[in-house]
Order: sequence, then C-alpha cells, then structure tokens
Amino acid sequence: MFSQNKKQLLKFIIPILIVLVVSIAGLLSYTISNNKSTALKLNNNTSGKNILNSDEDVINAVKKLMLLPDETPTIITINDLTKYQGQPFFAKAAVGDKVLVFMNSKKAILYSPSDNLIIEVGAINNQTAGQVAGSNTNNVIPTQMPSPLPTPSDFSTEY
Repeated sequence: MFSQNKKQLLKFIIPILIVLVVSIAGLLSYTISNNKSTALKLNNNTSGKNILNSDEDVINAVKKLMLLPDETPTIITINDLTKYQGQPFFAKAAVGDKVLVFMNSKKAILYSPSDNLIIEVGAINNQTAGQVAGSNTNNVIPTQMPSPLPTPSDFSTEY
C-alpha cells in the first residue's frame, strides 16, 4: 500500500508532530497558570486598591491629592476604631487609614489608602505645645507613631 519512501517520511513526521503537540500543550498550560496567579495577586490586592509599604509611599499618595505643608509628618495607622468612637475627626475612619500629623503647621489629615481618598482635614489644637494626645513629639522621630493616638481635643475641623 504505502511505498517505502512514505513509510520513512511518516516515521520522521510522527515524532515531530508529537513533540510539537506536547510543546504547544505545555506552553498553553504555563500561560493559563501564569494568568491565574496574576489574577490571584490582583484579587489579593483588594481589587486594585493602594498598598502603601512605607511612610514615603503614604506621603507621596497624599501629595497627589492635595498640597502638603513643607515638613515631615508623623504618620499614625488606625488599628482600633473603638478608641475613636464619638470623635468627629474619626467619624468616617476605617481600620488601616492613616493620620498625617503636621505639628509645625498644626494640621492633621485623615487618609484612606484603600480608597485613595482624603477623608478629613483638621487643625491641631495645640493646648500643650509639642504634644499629640499626651505624647511628647519633641523627642519622637516624625515617622514614628506616637502612642496613644490623637484625641478629639487635639483636632478640630475649623481653621
């Protein structure tokens, strides 16, 4: 039926076709797997919301939304909302939000990294010079969190 030349040609072509099919299947599998891992990373990033890894990232994100005073702020991360219940400045705050405190300019900014929004801006009532919520900030490096966090008497929404 088949001539000798056709049999030799089939012996040569069949292994090439097998290698080609296996290679295409492997490439397809890798591409699908890579797309799934990329999609998982995006989903773990809270649907594309900001992930800020440093104080500098926070400052740069807020700078895109408003003009900031020419000083390095103290940045406080809100970890417990129960401390701020009933305080107007923190009324719309969420866990993970950041408070940028500018002591020289007497301003505080409540920033939501997850929504990339400035939630509130207030003036610091500097009744006790150099203190935020009872913590002396004269000896604190500006990027460290004072403890405890600011209280309602430290902020007002009026200038």
